Amino acid sequence: MKRIIKSMLLVCLLLQGVIYAQEEEKIVQAKVIETENVLADKLYNNGIKAFKEGKHSEAIKLFTEAISKKDSFDLAYYNRGIVHYAQKNYDQAITDFNEAINLNSKNADAYYRRGRAKEMKGDKERALADYQKTLEIDATHAQANYFLGTSFFLNEDYEKAVGYFTKAIEGKKDFAKAYNDRAGAKRMLKDYKGAVADYHKAIMYDGNNALYYNNLGSAQRKDDNKRGALQSYSKAISLNPEYAIAYNNRGSVYYDMEEYESAIKDFSKAIEIKKNYAYAYNNRAAAKFKLKKYQEALKDTDKAIEINPDYGYAYMNRGNIKEMLRDEKGACEDWNKAIELGIKRAKIYTGICH
Repeated sequence: MKRIIKSMLLVCLLLQGVIYAQEEEKIVQAKVIETENVLADKLYNNGIKAFKEGKHSEAIKLFTEAISKKDSFDLAYYNRGIVHYAQKNYDQAITDFNEAINLNSKNADAYYRRGRAKEMKGDKERALADYQKTLEIDATHAQANYFLGTSFFLNEDYEKAVGYFTKAIEGKKDFAKAYNDRAGAKRMLKDYKGAVADYHKAIMYDGNNALYYNNLGSAQRKDDNKRGALQSYSKAISLNPEYAIAYNNRGSVYYDMEEYESAIKDFSKAIEIKKNYAYAYNNRAAAKFKLKKYQEALKDTDKAIEINPDYGYAYMNRGNIKEMLRDEKGACEDWNKAIELGIKRAKIYTGICH
């Protein structure tokens, strides 16, 4: 009997040993999984650091290793996509954003970034669909609203553009580009005071951007604030002394103010910076015409037309100059060419033509 009891006790001890060994194996396995996740997170964080330091290849390698440790790592796919985008590898970026979205369909930024990559590939229709999806998840997403506004602006639907730029600003109060572009849409709607206010806002948040001052000057000019326009163009030039457009625009204000010598000086500076600036040549010709420097003006319109053979206003102005030089035949030819190019105003000069 004792032998039987002893045998049973041994079996029980062996069974306990088996159970204990199985439990111990589970614990060890759990620790291994936990260690893999910790390692994946470490690789991921190092990938973020490498990207911020401009080490793109290293960042891609680290994100890839993180994914190999944790294949459901949606943020690693997302950020690897951002690095591919930064390297202009748009197809690879889209592949990574697709995977990030598959793993987390509520990642609004992944839809937005995928839309940007598609837009860079020229697939604007699908890009817009991604921006719309972004807004379904996050209606306040500033960048998605901004690019939808840009799309409507380019399609000349300025009312809708204003609406989306406004939403972009609501999502990001210091969004200088959105203020600038909303101002541009308002200018197209002839809301010049609204445009001026928005350009001031853009400058408030980005005061060293010459473009914003140039645009402000153009809105002020439309709003008949010539002195304000001169100041804005001058500020743009002080920020960017090689800004040919700002010189041309300031010259146009001087022309409007009948300060023709100052206008010629600015148009000449614009041409010095940008050798083939047809608009500046034509504008300088107009200012010289006012000073009765007809031969010099003729040379400038000739140059403008040489640069741009379809420049209707240059033909009209050259026709006016030729009339003053008693070349009526040449004048009529130029006015008719201007009309052919869509400059209807040229018709008022053709009364002397036969």
